[in-house]
Order: sequence, then structure tokens, then C-alpha cells
Amino acid sequence: MTTPDARPMLISTTAFRATHRGWRWPAMVVGLFVVQSVFMGAAIYLAHSNPSVAIEPEYYDKALHWDESAARHRVAVERGWSAVLDVGEASGLPATRPLRLLVTGEDAMPIPGLRVRFETFHHAASASRIFAEAAYDGGAFVAEIPMLREGLWEVRAFASEGNAELRIVEHIRISPEPSR
Repeated sequence: MTTPDARPMLISTTAFRATHRGWRWPAMVVGLFVVQSVFMGAAIYLAHSNPSVAIEPEYYDKALHWDESAARHRVAVERGWSAVLDVGEASGLPATRPLRLLVTGEDAMPIPGLRVRFETFHHAASASRIFAEAAYDGGAFVAEIPMLREGLWEVRAFASEGNAELRIVEHIRISPEPSR
């Protein structure tokens, strides 16, 4: 028994194409979003895993306290402090280089009793920083630093006592050892 409404359904090819075509643009938008997300994830990974990225550690805190740091440096300069940095030749096993900092006062005499610390890094890998405290040794402050990689190094020295701090920043080029 059939009713007048029970007719076989005919699917129009134009209606099918219109329905099918309606998914293309949203799928393309979603696909582009996925591609962009993959590229952004790769960029973030590379940015955080690359040791040559030059981001100053604690830069925000240093910027907030810049006035105090400048005042401490000004006190050291007013006291007549000056400094000379010397980088020695590599020696020992494991090989290290001695950093010598001679800090003198107005009378050109060495100032013992300061707290001297070094911060060094190679410019090609500035995320790998080396920190060292120096010991007073015969008129100069000395610390052994593993600066073995050739190229340009930045050496920061800080000599402090009380409310005075002398900051020295030098760029040192380490050349290859001559062949024997």
C-alpha cells in the first residue's frame, strides 16, 4: 500500500554540489589556521632552544633599579677608582684563562678587600654565561674562567664595596692557539 506522499526521492546534483561546496571554505580556513599554528610552534621552539639568542638575564629588574646602579657607579668614580682588565693565556686541564682585574684608587695603589665578580659569555652563545668570584692575589683580583672558544667574548667585571660599585665591560677577541 502506497500513499501519495511515498515517492522515491530524487537527489538533485546541483543541491549536492551546493552542500559539498559549502564545506570547502571553512575547511580551507581551518587548514590555514593549523598550518599557521604549526609554524608558530616551530618558531617558538627555535627561539627558546637557540643558545645564541641575546636576551639579557633579569633585564626588567635591572631596568627598574638602573638609578641605584648608576648612583653606586658614580660613588666609585668619585672615589677615584679605576680598573685594568687582563686576560691571560689558556693553561691547565681543564683549560682555563685567568682574568686579572687591577682596581686602583686615586693614589694609583691597588685596593684590597673589594668584592670582585666576573660575568663572561661568547657572543655566538650569549645564553651560556659564566659567573665567577675573584680572589685577591698580589695586588690584583684573579678568577679562572673556561674561555676556550675562539671569537668575540664579552667580559663584565664588578668591583664593589659598601655603596660603591665599579663596572667594567670589555670585548676580548680570543684567537686560535698557534700550531706547534
